[in-house]
Amino acid sequence: MSIWQCACSPVPPWKEQQTIASFLDHETARIDALVEEQQRLIELLKEKRQAVISHAVTKGLDPDVPMKDSGVEWLGEVPAHWDVVAGYRTISAMEMQDGTLA
Repeated sequence: MSIWQCACSPVPPWKEQQTIASFLDHETARIDALVEEQQRLIELLKEKRQAVISHAVTKGLDPDVPMKDSGVEWLGEVPAHWDVVAGYRTISAMEMQDGTLA
């Protein structure tokens, strides 16, 4: 006699099996909807994060600071106390300051 012939397992009545299956279908659908909503919120938070970074980099941290035209079309306005310099000058200044970009 094989082990499977000796194994017994409780089996609920057919109606109860259908009730359990319906419950599980409902709950997994609810969980799937919650997961989908969380994924949507994560995408919105990623967009917000990028917008905050972009705003801080291009506008500074003080929302009330006076602004001036940067002279760079895609950049728009920058805080009035910022200098607008060519990129190579910034890199050169960084190299001279700490020697990391030699």
